[in-house]
Amino acid sequence: MNKITQKLGMLITALLLLPTLIYAKGAYDDVSKVNAMNKANICKIEETNIEYADLSDALAAVRNNQTIKLLQNINYTKVI
Repeated sequence: MNKITQKLGMLITALLLLPTLIYAKGAYDDVSKVNAMNKANICKIEETNIEYADLSDALAAVRNNQTIKLLQNINYTKVI
């Protein structure tokens, strides 16, 4: 089998698998959304009143001079 035929076969295989990969990513996103909905919000940014299920998400979203308020006791082991 020459290299062109081999590369063409690999390209066709990749194109045939692409819809499967796209569907799998969508299914993963749906599971992530369900997991996020099932978590109780543990903190919020006072100034925006947006609640977060994870302190890491709030830390990523908070801006200068904004306050994160904890809504319940948590164990946070990451460095802030």
